[in-house]
Amino acid sequence: MRVKLGKNDLTLGDVCNMCGGELVLSGTDTAFGYICTDSREADENTAFIAIRGDRTDGHKYIGNVIENGCRAIICNELPKDVADKGFSFSALIVDDIYELLSTLAKEYCKSDKDKRVAVTGSVGKTTTKEYISAVLSGQYSLYKTQGNFNSTLGMPLSLLASDGKSEMTVLEMGMGQRGEISLLSRAAEPDIAVITNIGISHLEALGTRENICLAKLEIADGIKAGGTLILNGDEPLLKCYENSRINIKHLSITDAASDYFCTNIHYDENGTYFDFIIKSTIIPKVQINSFGNHNVYAAGFAFAVGILAGMKEEDIRQGLLKFKNAEMREQIINTKGITIIKDCYNACPDSMRAAIDTLCRVAGSKGVKTRKILLLGDMKELGGNSAKFHYEVGTYLADKGADLLFVLGTDAQKIADGAIAGGFFETDIVRHTDIENIFPLAKRISESLHEGDVLLIKASRSIRAERIADYIIN
Repeated sequence: MRVKLGKNDLTLGDVCNMCGGELVLSGTDTAFGYICTDSREADENTAFIAIRGDRTDGHKYIGNVIENGCRAIICNELPKDVADKGFSFSALIVDDIYELLSTLAKEYCKSDKDKRVAVTGSVGKTTTKEYISAVLSGQYSLYKTQGNFNSTLGMPLSLLASDGKSEMTVLEMGMGQRGEISLLSRAAEPDIAVITNIGISHLEALGTRENICLAKLEIADGIKAGGTLILNGDEPLLKCYENSRINIKHLSITDAASDYFCTNIHYDENGTYFDFIIKSTIIPKVQINSFGNHNVYAAGFAFAVGILAGMKEEDIRQGLLKFKNAEMREQIINTKGITIIKDCYNACPDSMRAAIDTLCRVAGSKGVKTRKILLLGDMKELGGNSAKFHYEVGTYLADKGADLLFVLGTDAQKIADGAIAGGFFETDIVRHTDIENIFPLAKRISESLHEGDVLLIKASRSIRAERIADYIIN
């Protein structure tokens, strides 16, 4: 991961003045214009951040990056032999790399004049970010989180890469444990924030949905006084949240008393339509070029943000129609007479059910003879109830009238078991556990497809299910 500083270059002395830490000089405090976390990308114009991760420890490579010309190091400690090599370099030693990055991003961008929108939630963060970006870009110059730069490492780097000239900034905030969203929000200081939903993606780390909810609500910590937090009004855990420092709004597709209400939802071959109601004002037949209630939520949040940003109704409508989903997130691809729904970036029970609903709607828009085929893989980070959650996805899809089911991975075998319990014929299921050698499964799926079929490919990122789509397309 390497980013270019969006404004002026820095020295580690500058960083120390903004963030604290112990500055160690073995020569000149050289300015840098880039920051990286990968030692292979470190050079004379790049500061290297040594991260201790699950797979490796960046501190092991400090000597190598100095030998390769890097002259600025941010780390928890310097290896003892580095100073003995005789190279000129500067190092900033800090206790917490992530705290430093967040503070640096905040300080580096504090003179920027942009308004900021932050998005978090268990499911749909990136889709909602992209809908909001599509709407706001119709009227404002825009900067947004690139790719999946939504972590305690990625989001501060996203802010540091901004040139400060944009009128609006849209940031995505992910997390793995308590405290991380708070850290990111306090760095970004958003004017508007959105919580898309509370799911079960982090049960393994946080234990309960209540704890997940508390972690997501940390986004309120950094919202500017008088700013607005838009919550999913159909999530009971969020309905009673209060905060006297900021404005609280709710968006719903079931509760007409909510601040923003999406109703009269219907579909045709061109996408989804709904009425958007703000108190007593009805904005009829809003169109989006995607399917499913989960996309209505995302578009509804974007409509609400557009209103709060002072945009006109027609400009918001046009922005929604310009939405393009991010890579591997519910991409609809037509190839060789087959429709592929490529949704391989991540998966949890809620997003699995939403994707199955999308499959049914896409197939329904094509005609009664369209076959619905699924390749579903493991869902990760579900904790002790993982088998139960996989099984329930299986029973859910069985009720939807699918035609063929392929399952990939060890955990996904429970999806097949649930489908059989729900009435799916075992002869219409193909099981494959080896996620490294997917060629036999890809070949079998490809040979099973007929013109007019709709295929959903959905799994957690670690399964790399997009390889199946690539095989079929190529």
